Amino acid sequence: MDETTPGDEAGTASEVGVRPLREVRAERLLTLRDLAGLAGEDRAALSEIEAGTRRPTRALVRRVTAALGVEASAIAEFRPRMPAGYDEARDRAAAARLEALGYPSILALRAMNRAKYVGEAT
Repeated sequence: MDETTPGDEAGTASEVGVRPLREVRAERLLTLRDLAGLAGEDRAALSEIEAGTRRPTRALVRRVTAALGVEASAIAEFRPRMPAGYDEARDRAAAARLEALGYPSILALRAMNRAKYVGEAT
């Protein structure tokens, strides 16, 4: 595997500002070996994460993002992924039915929590 070649990712991040780990690492002129040393992690593990064949642990995310000086949300491989078959429209429809019956939906509860703990407007 070429350790310094950026830009050959299989997919691109759909959200603005979210970039693949390989791209962030290459921007800082770091090889996998360099990043592994800075993060105290195995080079092979980082390679597997970049290839999409391994999910990172929370501890690994903390060490790698600290070594790179970025937030975890800026790295595509560190963003939470929905399970295969997830249908947001179906969830929204179910939430609307629950709200019509007088129950607060999970979407409404999430918005309230964001407003309370993160300061985002609902």
